[in-house]
Amino acid sequence: MVQHRVVWEGSSPNSSDGLGFEGLPDICQMDENLQETLDYRDCPRCRRPRTVCLCSVLPEVPVELHGKLVVLQHPLELRKRMATVPLLELCLQECTLLRGRKFSVERDHDLKAALYTAQQMGAPIYVLFPGPEARDLADMVQLHSQAHASSEHLREMTAVAEDDTERQSCPHVPWKYLLIAIDGTWRQGKEMYKMLMPSLEAFKPIAVHLPLNSIPLANWDTALKREPALGCMTTAEAVARALGILECSDDVQDTLVAPLRQMTALQAAFDPATRARIECGNESRSISKRNFGFKLPEALIVKSPLFP
Repeated sequence: MVQHRVVWEGSSPNSSDGLGFEGLPDICQMDENLQETLDYRDCPRCRRPRTVCLCSVLPEVPVELHGKLVVLQHPLELRKRMATVPLLELCLQECTLLRGRKFSVERDHDLKAALYTAQQMGAPIYVLFPGPEARDLADMVQLHSQAHASSEHLREMTAVAEDDTERQSCPHVPWKYLLIAIDGTWRQGKEMYKMLMPSLEAFKPIAVHLPLNSIPLANWDTALKREPALGCMTTAEAVARALGILECSDDVQDTLVAPLRQMTALQAAFDPATRARIECGNESRSISKRNFGFKLPEALIVKSPLFP
């Protein structure tokens, strides 16, 4: 808590020479009272104002994943009151959130630890971002499952041969995947993605996008802001749909999307623009490099009914 120190010049505040300030409340005490009032206004669990509390739709027990989620967040997202990544932190038992503009294995120890652990376990490393070289996440999951089934015996033999140090550095339950998501505007995400991928080259990451059949034609009930095109969505919703595929569970996806739907509905009560999107649906916009800051994968443009 920031304390304000008041320095009186000339007469003392308690002087009786007519120049004092008798009767005025203590400014420091006022500051403490104001902070207590602001703290009371926010829910201690969801950290949202009590008038728009989301606790009623949060899971009683945070979801435990069979893999690992790392979110790379642009620093400017921290200022946004309607940021959606905090919803993931509330719903998941573990969600590693790293903030910065440029990430590298050499500088970011938490990212490095996650990458090395996934590599030791043979878990695929997915980077969720629809860049030009991105591949369908569902297809990649299926390919990995087939490869994993054919080499399961060999992997067990390798695990026996690992030394004690490597074994202790790995979690007790092997990860099935490592999912890295980027949180920021489309242009910020593009810059972060371009700087990130060369650093991860040694770990053979796979850039992925959501399957076309998992992208809603009109996600009006989760449209906190106007997206550049139909089918675009917030970071929390994209991660929720990706985890639903990786966990092979619609329940995981629904659990993670529920707070976002509630946040959108509550926001609509105060924001005419959000209310208009819910009532009229997201307005379609042209797909261009200008909207996204990069060219979308050909599959998303040609084969998707979202982008005629």
